[in-house]
Amino acid sequence: MRANLMGVLAAMAMLWEPSSAAAQTGDSDPLVVLAWSGVASDDVGELYDANFRPLRRSVLADDATPRATPDARTFRSVVRSAGQLEVQASARAWGVEGGAALSTSFGYVRAIQVERVYELPRHADTSTAPAEAAYVVSRVTYGRLYEMRVQGTAAAVSARVEAIAGAGALSAAAQSATVEGLTLGLVPRGDALTALAASTPEELIARFEVRGDPVPILVEFEAISRRGGAIATVPAPDSAASAPATVRLQVAVIALAFPERKPGNGWPWDVGSGPDMAVEFRLGGTRIAEVDASMDTTSQRFTSPQGLPSVVELAAGARLELRFFDRDALANDECGVGYLDASATSGDVTVRSPEGASAILRVQRLP
Repeated sequence: MRANLMGVLAAMAMLWEPSSAAAQTGDSDPLVVLAWSGVASDDVGELYDANFRPLRRSVLADDATPRATPDARTFRSVVRSAGQLEVQASARAWGVEGGAALSTSFGYVRAIQVERVYELPRHADTSTAPAEAAYVVSRVTYGRLYEMRVQGTAAAVSARVEAIAGAGALSAAAQSATVEGLTLGLVPRGDALTALAASTPEELIARFEVRGDPVPILVEFEAISRRGGAIATVPAPDSAASAPATVRLQVAVIALAFPERKPGNGWPWDVGSGPDMAVEFRLGGTRIAEVDASMDTTSQRFTSPQGLPSVVELAAGARLELRFFDRDALANDECGVGYLDASATSGDVTVRSPEGASAILRVQRLP
C-alpha cells in the first residue's frame, strides 16, 4: 500500500492551506464538509433543504450514475474558524447537532489523501426538485483523512488551531479549547501534533500510516441556484420568468446561545456572572427589533417563540442582519453579526456569528 501511495505522489497537486483566518464560502463557492457515516458515491445528486436536512430525493434518474474521476492529491487543510454554513452542514459528521453547534466555535487541521471523486453529471436536471430543495450533493471524495477538530470560544479555537498547525506552544487562550481526533484511514505515526505540522505532501505521507481501502472522506454541497444550464432551478435575473423581487418572512427567535467567555480576549462576560444575551435585528442598516434573553446565561430556549413585531420583507439576494451583544449598563459587549438570507425556507434556521453567538429562528415564508 505504501509503495502505491508513493507512486501516486508524483502526480499530486501542491499543498493547499487557506490563508484566511476563517473558512469563507461565497455565493459561487461549493461547500465542502466532512463525510458522515453511511454516505457513499450513490449519494451524489441527493437534495437537501436550507438546513441541510435530506429530502430523500435525487436529481439523477434511477439508471444514472455519478461521474467517477481519479484525483491523486495529498495535502493539509487548516481552518481556524469554520463558517456558519459549514458548521450546519457538518453537524451530522461531527455529532454536534442542536445546542452544542450553536454555542461554540469550531476549527480543524486535516491531513487529506485523495484517490478519486464521484461527481454530478453535467446533464443533471433539477426541474422536478421540490421548492424546499436548496442544496444538491455535487461530489463525494474518496480517500483517507485524519482530522483534529477544535471546539470552544472563537479566540480559543483560533489560537489552538494555530498551535496545532505550527506545532507551537499552547497560549493561555488556546488551553480552554477541546480537541478531538478522527481517523478515516490515515493514522499518525507517533505524535499526532508532530504529524499535522508537516508542511509538504512528502512529509505528510512519511508521518501518517495508510490503513484500509479508500472511503468517503469529503462531501461537496452546491446551491441549486448556482449551477448553470439544465440544473439551475432559479432563473437568471434577466429571464422572463425571474424570481419574485421581494420575499416576505415571519421571523421568531426560539433560542439564543453565546460562548462561555468574551470572544477575542477570553475574559468573563461580567464579574461573577454570565452575559445578558440580546440580539438586534437590522434591515438596510435600520434597527427593526431586539430580543433579550434571561440575565446571566449563555444559553436559553424560549418557552414561546419571540416573534418580530412585523413581517420582514427582503429583496432577492438581501439579508436580515442579526447583531449579537451582551447588554450592560455602561457599554454593551459585542458578540458578532450573523445573517438570514432571503433564500431561507420555512422551518427552524440557525444563524451564527463568527464569534460564536447563535440564534435559532423559526421562519415562515409568506405569500
